[in-house]
Amino acid sequence: FYRNPRVLLDLVHPDDRDRAIALLNDVTSAPERSISTQYRFLHRDGTWRWIDACWKNMLHDQHVRAIIVNYRDTTEARHALDALRTSDERHRAFLGQSSEGIWRIELDEPMPEGAPEVEQVAHILRHAYVAQCNDKMASIHGFGTAGDIEGKPLREIDWSSGELNREQLLRFVRSGYRIQNAESTWVDASGATRYSVHNIVGMVEGGRLVRAWGTHRDITEQ
Repeated sequence: FYRNPRVLLDLVHPDDRDRAIALLNDVTSAPERSISTQYRFLHRDGTWRWIDACWKNMLHDQHVRAIIVNYRDTTEARHALDALRTSDERHRAFLGQSSEGIWRIELDEPMPEGAPEVEQVAHILRHAYVAQCNDKMASIHGFGTAGDIEGKPLREIDWSSGELNREQLLRFVRSGYRIQNAESTWVDASGATRYSVHNIVGMVEGGRLVRAWGTHRDITEQ
């Protein structure tokens, strides 16, 4: 079976077979030649399974005289990756279609829950950055797209400027990292004063605040 790898080609998916034949011709062209590839292979139960294959030319070896083929089934891993990709696409579609600004901040240094309140506020302003947001969030702050503010420290986006916003962060800390319908003001990229309503939920892992999710609705006109 392993001494005649062309027998295996009959079990390769028709859409992958020509490529597999070309690879087989390549691997047999020189001693010690090895090739790694991926293709679909017919399982005994009639399903097509994705495999990672490594072929090595050992025809010159007096003790082997064969093409050595190693297979690893990656079907489940591919399905999991596809599901994750679909979930991520749906998540991004939701963010993109929302009429509210949606954001996630991360702390590059997690914050202990038991620290004094004022120190916690200072820690957030010092270590928080925008990990993810939608375009609406960017436009609320006077930027073009989410990419313009993702990765920026929170302190550079003016949402955290002003005593009212520091008071909101203090409320966030005092409430156990969860506030609803909190009003705030900030100065956008054009220098205009804006007003908004926030909802924020913090995520604690191992007794330390690591991130927070929030929504941001502009109520300046109201």
